[in-house]
Amino acid sequence: MIQEIAWLGALVRSKVQGEPVVLVHSKDMADNNQYMAAAARIFRWESVATWGRSSWSGGPVLALFADPKALVKILERANSISHLCVVESTGERPEAWLRAAKPTYIVGQPGVYATLDPVVIGALLSLTAFVNRAHYANIEDKAAGIRTCQELLQLGYALDPNAFEAFVLENRWDPDAAARFAETVRQVSSGHRFRNPDLRYWPAKATAKTRDYWREEGERYLADPSAAKAADDGI
Repeated sequence: MIQEIAWLGALVRSKVQGEPVVLVHSKDMADNNQYMAAAARIFRWESVATWGRSSWSGGPVLALFADPKALVKILERANSISHLCVVESTGERPEAWLRAAKPTYIVGQPGVYATLDPVVIGALLSLTAFVNRAHYANIEDKAAGIRTCQELLQLGYALDPNAFEAFVLENRWDPDAAARFAETVRQVSSGHRFRNPDLRYWPAKATAKTRDYWREEGERYLADPSAAKAADDGI
């Protein structure tokens, strides 16, 4: 979700015409998580049900978790929308709208992570499943992050702190935790020597079996990022 909110912020910084608005099912969704709370503070925050009768006169629209019915209501005001970004609902997909609009994906494949190798994506997904995404602060989590990065280097993959941070943010890491992980990536990339007693529990040498597993997981994610996130949420 952070990528989509950043998209709206970039439009504001570019001085796009009109008033940016975030559309949700109900206004109390601002309490769902810190990203929604931040968006509600920064931008106009409207429910789809009442937006059609609001005083909003036009501009860019970010529609969060829009189902097919919500998209119908949104497109009733299409002439007033300068830019539209839709985060799909985890329920019924808006197949008719997708076929008609042919949207450009700004998260997933192709898009933000198209430059990350499937092996790298698989490694980051495995790390995400293991660590405490709210903190990434204890020695066990740090050891997992260190070894994951070291193994990727051994397998011949470059470490990109910014791309890695963006990926874990999209996969629901806390921003502070993601920033701490990005620092781990930088340290491993620079050859930093770590003193972490939990490193002894992790293999120090990457294997072909690990690489093949990561590639399989990464390719599955790239084929359908939304399915991977739904499974992660227990949907």
